[in-house]
Amino acid sequence: MRKLSVPLATVMLCGLSAACTPTTPGELYIGGMELVQTTQVPSGAVPILAGKKTFLRVFPVLTPRADGAPVDVVVKATVRSPDGEQHQLQKSLVMSRSDGARDDADTSILVEIPPDLVDTTGVLGVTAAVTADGAVRSTRNGAPATRQKSVIIKATAPDITIIPAYYRYTHVPEAMVTWLRDQGASFVHDSTWGPADPQTLHDVLPLVTNLLPVRSVVQDQALPVRDQKCEASQDDQGNWGCGDAYASARRALWKEGESAPRCARRHAALHDRRGAAGAER
Repeated sequence: MRKLSVPLATVMLCGLSAACTPTTPGELYIGGMELVQTTQVPSGAVPILAGKKTFLRVFPVLTPRADGAPVDVVVKATVRSPDGEQHQLQKSLVMSRSDGARDDADTSILVEIPPDLVDTTGVLGVTAAVTADGAVRSTRNGAPATRQKSVIIKATAPDITIIPAYYRYTHVPEAMVTWLRDQGASFVHDSTWGPADPQTLHDVLPLVTNLLPVRSVVQDQALPVRDQKCEASQDDQGNWGCGDAYASARRALWKEGESAPRCARRHAALHDRRGAAGAER
């Protein structure tokens, strides 16, 4: 009688099924990490400011398991505030593999730092490690068991003032008016294409403030609506536009806005061929 020899490890993983193959775990380590307030660059040059929402972003490197099954990668971090207070944080993400690429948002893990740890200036320190069932920590290429990162939380930051400036196109041909309406534009009237009711930017200012390394972003009084003759043209795909009129209006509005001292000049303009409101910075 022929005997079947099955390694003990296979029996433990697969029961008594001889058809099951052993599962080789993936290898896991931290390829890099950064502290970020929505916007950051690889060098970490964008300052971390007190009182703003802050994240630890971890880039794990995970080689696939032999069976390709996903694993739950867990980041465990110890955060030390400028006044010496420590917090234990944890966040997980299910993935099958990861190259640790900074531009791959799907495999980076964001851990939010408690607001009370970034509300004062000083050094913020983080120590992080990754674990996962079905994966073992890699020791190849000197991969460290943990990663450490520290930044200086700063208090000084500029304030930015936004000056909205709107314009409307005149002398819009009837064929272009029809096309714009077909695209869903609701602010086309006869031969004029422009802002039916210029809106303030108040609703988006909190988001803009958080996106930029600034203390605050406020809106100044809008400039008057300016009329600009549409230099209508149609491309080979049947799309209409106003030629160089947008560039001319942009230059005129920019020059007018330069009279405002110490501010970031930005104008919201109705410029794309779909008739949607756009912005130039």
